[in-house]
Amino acid sequence: MHTITEIRVDTHQKGYYYVDICGEDFPATTLHIHEDILVKHGLRKGLEMTADELSSIQSEEDDNKSYLVAIHYLSYRMRSVQEMEAYLLKKGFSHRQVYRTIKRLASEKLLDDGQFADAFVRTRVHLSTKGPERIYRELLRAGVAPSAARSSLEAYSFEEQLANSIRYLNKKKKQPLEESARRPKVPI
Repeated sequence: MHTITEIRVDTHQKGYYYVDICGEDFPATTLHIHEDILVKHGLRKGLEMTADELSSIQSEEDDNKSYLVAIHYLSYRMRSVQEMEAYLLKKGFSHRQVYRTIKRLASEKLLDDGQFADAFVRTRVHLSTKGPERIYRELLRAGVAPSAARSSLEAYSFEEQLANSIRYLNKKKKQPLEESARRPKVPI
């Protein structure tokens, strides 16, 4: 059996605690646990637990860390499933943790390629002069399925495409000639 000997607040990372555990044939160790896990399992000083329970808590904490990193990544803008997967793997989380995190985010409706594609198209239509084919290619690079990308582009009306084309041409017309075109040619 393993016994919790002390629980301390992590003063450097809000919402985290240090849980000191010792056992009969187990060297003393300290776990870094988020408060959600602490409350969920009712961890307190003097609580005894088996090796399986301890392993389960540690595994759950690892999944929770992956989830919190994903939430932070989503705080900047919506992401596709592929973008989220690549980011979490780059951060060093295992494939199992990434799978569980993506599944949890999808069940909480925080990660949805269809909604991502719709928002992406709306943003590109209003903030850029890109055409539908270019936006379609960007969606495919972000990992959105071709069918979802095409259906999201249906919101990009012909009138908006025409207005963006005119805006693009007017912008190009106002730009000075390229540097290489203005430079006089010097005989060699």
